[in-house]
Amino acid sequence: MMRTRVKFCGMTQIDDAKQAVQLGVDALGFIFHPSSPRAVSVNQARHIVCTLPALVQRVGVFVNQSASEIKQIVEQVGLTAIQLHGDQSATFCQQFQLPVIKAISMTEQTDIVAALTAYQDVAQLLLDTAHPLLHGGSGQAFDWRWIPVSVRSQVILAGGLTPANVAQAIAQIQPAAVDVSSGIEDRPGVKDPVKMERFMAQVRVHQ
Repeated sequence: MMRTRVKFCGMTQIDDAKQAVQLGVDALGFIFHPSSPRAVSVNQARHIVCTLPALVQRVGVFVNQSASEIKQIVEQVGLTAIQLHGDQSATFCQQFQLPVIKAISMTEQTDIVAALTAYQDVAQLLLDTAHPLLHGGSGQAFDWRWIPVSVRSQVILAGGLTPANVAQAIAQIQPAAVDVSSGIEDRPGVKDPVKMERFMAQVRVHQ
């Protein structure tokens, strides 16, 4: 089984980022959606990004923002990937030079196979829990059985992951990567060092 990659999202603190790197995460996510409780400014994100090793992905998270705004923030911060939540079309996703992760809101009716076909030019799909008000960060898990076995290894699994369930998630789904935010927090935007360490320890159970 290939190693499951790990992304810690909603980073706002430089000390949290440093610990995440020490723990061996593959990517850090920075949220540029102003109404998110984990939103960062360009200056905040740039201050953290400049401390990161080259091999750690810096992912900018955007919700229905314009392509011009996204491109400007990418350049200002030094991002290496883009994560899009919202109503972006496949055509919209194709206009960036960086790898694009497209988030899909999961319900029992969501057709993941069709989504993979529609967004075949993006780097990966991220599956998150559908919520009537939030674009991610709900802390709620969806039923992993909704993901067809044939595509499980192609997706990033998000939504309600914690140190208590991530080992089970990896064993059951074997996703390409897992993405966590609220499950390792002390409060929104501030990570809990113990939860971060426990999360990574549980990821390694299957590696």
